[in-house]
Amino acid sequence: MEVSKPVEQIKTRECLMHGAYPVRSITLMGKTIVQDNGGCPVCVAKNLDSDQKKAAEYARIQEERRAAKAIRELHRNSGIPLRYQGESLETFVADTEAKKAVLMRVKEFCEDFLGTMLDGRCMILLGTPGTGKTHLAAAAMIEVINQGNSARYTTVSDFSRAIRATFNRNSEKTDGDVLDEYVYPYLLALDEVGSSSGSDHEKQALFDLINRRYNAVRPTMILSNLSAPELSEYLGDRIMDRLRQGGGKLVVLNWESYRK
Repeated sequence: MEVSKPVEQIKTRECLMHGAYPVRSITLMGKTIVQDNGGCPVCVAKNLDSDQKKAAEYARIQEERRAAKAIRELHRNSGIPLRYQGESLETFVADTEAKKAVLMRVKEFCEDFLGTMLDGRCMILLGTPGTGKTHLAAAAMIEVINQGNSARYTTVSDFSRAIRATFNRNSEKTDGDVLDEYVYPYLLALDEVGSSSGSDHEKQALFDLINRRYNAVRPTMILSNLSAPELSEYLGDRIMDRLRQGGGKLVVLNWESYRK
């Protein structure tokens, strides 16, 4: 029995938008199969391009949502006091040349935070109560977090309390675990340094924290009401040397309290 050969034909179909387009058909044993490939090739190409753009846009939106969620999580874990969570470098009132100079130093510290991290560059903010140290530190942290970097705020007393809590036999953490929590963030703002006389154990824990951050090349901001010589005496020369290494800045906020 002789098998018939397939008959191939090229016909045309009409697209309302783009006119006629070729369609291949094959007839075999009285049955015709039309290979339309989804319709007008111009429409198919446009739909494919549109689908690819939609997929790319959807992926971009999802990535932005993930990034926004991650940044919100960084803010939640930052420990920034509620009073300062809405502050920024722009809300700092720099109405004198001295304040403008200090504000510029802090801006340089956090706006070039990649360079700050690579150098492990620290900053010391000194000034009497109410001069804006915590405002500037919180604003710098918010800027750093919005860049996608982790940051943590604490006071020396809160840090010491967390260390002492590990001495309880029921504690699930060791003092090393607590140190890890404060060494991990890319930026640590350590407030009220020297506000208490400080036991030998507290000073040792503070030295361990700053030293471990120094070895991990993690920038630290020190906030204190002490003068530079008083701070050096309180922390010791070794810690001060580590804080000033790599271009670490010591900035004095020498003006009256905003609270007055």
